[in-house]
Parts: sequence; C-alpha cells; structure tokens
Amino acid sequence: MKADAFFAAAYDDQLRDLVREIVGIEGPVRDTVLARRIARLHGWQRTGARIQERVSSIAFSCLTHTEEDVGLFFWAEGRGPGRTVAFRGDAGGGRSLDEICMAELVSVARLVVAEGAPREGAMVAMARRLGMTHVRTVGRGRLESALAVAVQEGQEAGAS
Repeated sequence: MKADAFFAAAYDDQLRDLVREIVGIEGPVRDTVLARRIARLHGWQRTGARIQERVSSIAFSCLTHTEEDVGLFFWAEGRGPGRTVAFRGDAGGGRSLDEICMAELVSVARLVVAEGAPREGAMVAMARRLGMTHVRTVGRGRLESALAVAVQEGQEAGAS
C-alpha cells in the first residue's frame, strides 16, 4: 500500500479497488470499520477524520450504502439492501453490535424465531448467537427492532 500517495487523486483507482475488495469480503460493512481496515493496511494505527472522509468518499463513488441508527453501511456489488443477509459471525474479527447491520440482525432473529424461542427468551438467544454476554440499552433497542421484523414476517407468512 502506498501510504504517501493515500490522499492524492492519482491513488483513487487503487483505493477504489481496495474498498471494493474489503466490502466484497466483509460487506455489508460499517463505514468506520472500512476506514479502519484501510488505515491499518497503509500502516496507520489511528483512523482520523481525514482518512475516514477519504475512504467514505471513495466508497460512496462505487458502492451502495444504507444509513442506520448507528451509522453507514457499505454493501458489496450485487448484494444490496433489501436482500437477505446471513449473519457472518466473527468474520470481521470480533464485531460489536453497532458494527452489524440490521439485515444481519434480522437474520439472527429469524433463526431464533424459527427455533421457537419465546419472546422473552428470544433476546437472550439472539445475544448468545451474536457472541454477547450482556446487552446495553442501545443494543437492546436494535435487537428488539430486528426481532420485531422477524416476528412480523413470521405472522405474515402464517397468514398467507
């Protein structure tokens, strides 16, 4: 990686290829995670605002994104929003709840609902599948939203 060329316009194509490659493997991926991955590849331990802005600008130019309550998520080409996304576990190296897009959380909720977990136990079952030992208030809201979508889908499927 060419750290000294990172901010030059002549580096746009290489950076775009790198963005596509990382999102192709990890996508949907949160904007801050993408910038952090690219910063580390260039030898930087910190991901400042300039690096974040540069990476996001490149990603906006070539990828679809969604905005969620926790931030932006970039999607790999051909795997955009509205499609089912399987939860990929720790493929990204120990993701926190705010680094997992809602589509993945809904997939986890679908599994828990399909297993017949009671509503009160569903949150605990989801947290376990996500590798969490406890859920903070903000995270609980995201899990509840994902569970509500999965339950609604199940009710609609049962009515048809």
